Amino acid sequence: MRPKVRLATRFAVVGVLLTVGACSGITQVAPATRPSPSATAPSAADCSDVLAPGVGLDPLSIATALKNRPGLTVTKTAASVGGLTGWVLDIRFTSGWSKGCPGPVSGVMVPLIMGTNGYDQMIGGRTLIRLYLLALPGSAGTPPATLGIEVDDQTGGSHIEKLSSIANEFEFQP
Repeated sequence: MRPKVRLATRFAVVGVLLTVGACSGITQVAPATRPSPSATAPSAADCSDVLAPGVGLDPLSIATALKNRPGLTVTKTAASVGGLTGWVLDIRFTSGWSKGCPGPVSGVMVPLIMGTNGYDQMIGGRTLIRLYLLALPGSAGTPPATLGIEVDDQTGGSHIEKLSSIANEFEFQP
């Protein structure tokens, strides 16, 4: 049995990227006092490298924006990880979609989220992204912030449950 991963909620884990395929795993941690872009925030759908206009920074607003984004096939269910609650999305690039952004290597991609240090995420090809969007606790008068845990399976989904089991072991402490 693996030990629990404990993270303080005063930090927003911008990208806990657990992946199978061409990428290796990375973790970025940034102070959670600034809701965007240091916490998870949705990218604009038009490839402009800006935040999605009019979308809140709470988990439900981000989940709804991504679920309604053209070029994506998204399922949304309620989630709880390590004491934080929100939503988990399974996101796939819609087969045959051709109106997205040019990919870094080849093909068309659809923008998803923005983070710190240039960690902006898009999806294309066969990749399945499981994106946990969890509400970060805050104090009165603090804008909402969302912690995002991203699990990428570049094989199309055959490893997503095993990778997600790691994310489900996280515990968050105040």
